Amino acid sequence: MPGRRRPFGAIAAWSVRHARAVLVVAGLLAITAAVAATQVDTDAGLGTLVGKGDPTYEATQRVRSEFGEEPVVVLVKGSLPKLLLGKDIFRLTRLEGCLSGKVPKGVKPLPGACEEIAATAPVEFLAGPATFLNEAVVQIDAQLERMSQQVAPERFREFLLTVATKYGITSAPSLDNEEFVSTVVFDLAKARGTPKARLSYLFPNSHAAQIVIRLKPTLSESERHRAIALIKEAVAETEPRKACKEEGKATPCFVLAGGEYIVTGAPVVVDGISQALKSALLLLFGVAIVVMAIVLTLVFRSRLRLLPLALALASAAIVFGLLDLVGGSLTMASVAVLPILIGLAVDYAIQFQARLDEVQATGASGAEAARTAANLSGPTIATACLATAAGFLVLLLSPTPMVRGFGLLLVAGVLLAFILVMTAGFAALSLRPSGGWRRGGNHPEEALATGGMVGPGGDRTRLAGAPWSLPGPGASYTSSR
Repeated sequence: MPGRRRPFGAIAAWSVRHARAVLVVAGLLAITAAVAATQVDTDAGLGTLVGKGDPTYEATQRVRSEFGEEPVVVLVKGSLPKLLLGKDIFRLTRLEGCLSGKVPKGVKPLPGACEEIAATAPVEFLAGPATFLNEAVVQIDAQLERMSQQVAPERFREFLLTVATKYGITSAPSLDNEEFVSTVVFDLAKARGTPKARLSYLFPNSHAAQIVIRLKPTLSESERHRAIALIKEAVAETEPRKACKEEGKATPCFVLAGGEYIVTGAPVVVDGISQALKSALLLLFGVAIVVMAIVLTLVFRSRLRLLPLALALASAAIVFGLLDLVGGSLTMASVAVLPILIGLAVDYAIQFQARLDEVQATGASGAEAARTAANLSGPTIATACLATAAGFLVLLLSPTPMVRGFGLLLVAGVLLAFILVMTAGFAALSLRPSGGWRRGGNHPEEALATGGMVGPGGDRTRLAGAPWSLPGPGASYTSSR
């Protein structure tokens, strides 16, 4: 028979003859790949949107190497006068010191997030309201010290008097000197609490300040995620500590009396998206399983009706396991691969299983039934598979790395799904109880594809006349053997 030399039939027949070994190998491969898939890194960064050879990407990397990552911003919401002219300024000072990771010699960092930030040193640069004011105090004190040594006492006193008259500063600069802080931060010619325009990078308006943190560009994805988590943990800390006691009582070190903190910025958004990708994949995975199982149960009239879904899930597991093996990452686009791949794999499996049911309805069984079914359906399904893969290959022309990765995953998934259906699919079907669509009763349409049917007694019946002709009106279906 010419069909015996066709590759599809040979593969299906071989899989049936070695059914248990094929299923064991496929099962172990799918389980191993599924475990590996849980370890796939996520990536929602610039590299998924712009190629590494793109001038924009190269320019961005140069800026990162010189200035650090895009800033993490701790937004401090509250009235500026209340934040800066009271005890909250000292709480901001402690928080900025904690987040910078720079601990003065002889001083122990606060336990918890502050201690880990100091140990890992993920911060390249930090600028904040308290840091700015404290640096102003230090610089002014140093300048006054130099002037007192270099200028005659009379001229020095004259200079101090001029400063006091012009700026209203009558005492030494310090963080708790309201005159000094108001003169430095606020525009005294405008409404009370209006910050100076040139300080908008720290004080965007009268109801907010911000702490700007740039992480080191050399941090790995996991280190960056941990650094952002530590920043959030430190900002949210409310535990009273003796090191931050006020009026003899232990108090939280960073909790503001007149404001609140919000951690934001591009790295925080990207990190949030990256962490959400795995959750989104699991959600899609669960929804796809439930929906496809319901559809197959209600519509697919065959024994082992959920086998196509099992094969599709195994294909998806292997694809994402391979993604981890080659060092790939999970992007926003690759998450969309899962429902598409499951749908295509289920389609291939249903077509092969339905054809095998039709062949078995003629009385064939075992390896020969699988060979015939694969020879009949294999070329058509393989053509559809290759056409689908070719369509996805066009995505490789996209300038966006994320889209190219999406296309490659789908191509690999389609091909793996076809191979798995041809091997493990036929192997599993060969081990099910005999009978696919074989039924007694008045259902000749179920055997029309092969020119035969099953009679009331379960015997195989061929239609009267030509192999593909229907009997005339009033004809009865009886066994012709």
